[in-house]
Amino acid sequence: MGTQSKEVPYGRVRNLVESIGGTMTYQVGGGPGGVWELNLWGRTARIDVRDNRINDLDRLYVARVDDPKTWDDYDPGAPLVEDAFWRLVGLFQNQPE
Repeated sequence: MGTQSKEVPYGRVRNLVESIGGTMTYQVGGGPGGVWELNLWGRTARIDVRDNRINDLDRLYVARVDDPKTWDDYDPGAPLVEDAFWRLVGLFQNQPE
């Protein structure tokens, strides 16, 4: 989510990951931005975060527009989408072993 928020970046996603026994850490590098690394049940998902374009973590939140393009399309403190858990699980299924 955008830097204008006073909340911890992706705090609700991190809480969800940790509530089911996982971890979520940010690694700076690889160009502008960095990578969020999520570890859960022996699997790792890496989500690139570059400038203000939305990524798979943003898509776990409810956007205030129908077709979000940047993190500005999300309100600070936006709730998670109803199926956030299953979308989160899907992030691990789409990663190479």
